[in-house]
Amino acid sequence: MEESMDKVVDYKVANGIATITLNRPDSLNAMNASLLEGAVNALDAAALDPHVRVVILTGAGRGFCAGGDLGATDTLGHGDTEAKIEVLKTLQRSSKLLRTMPKVTIAAINGPCAGGGFSWAAAADLRYAAASAKFTTAYLNAGPQP
Repeated sequence: MEESMDKVVDYKVANGIATITLNRPDSLNAMNASLLEGAVNALDAAALDPHVRVVILTGAGRGFCAGGDLGATDTLGHGDTEAKIEVLKTLQRSSKLLRTMPKVTIAAINGPCAGGGFSWAAAADLRYAAASAKFTTAYLNAGPQP
């Protein structure tokens, strides 16, 4: 079985392994609403598929996930309080799926891993990092600077 969940998140299943690839390489796979929704949909599909035994989360290009796309108008930094809460709930749900689904979850970290991407990597059962991987919480740099 092979299918594409969303153009910014590729989901493929082969031989019991679901591979979820974040596909916004021009932004180091930074999260916008489409990427976050696509990731949750792919994680849900993998969790519910009885043929999937292993889930690999990785990023296209030279980055794993640079965290939230601070320039996007549909992510945490924008909108009213309710909209921000919904984005946080979705991010928490995706991390919880990685941590609690009854499959082995692996974060294949091929480059920068920051903010929400760092949360995803930490939630996975195993992390496999390339020499090019860099880890940071990034939250200190997300707000206005003095």
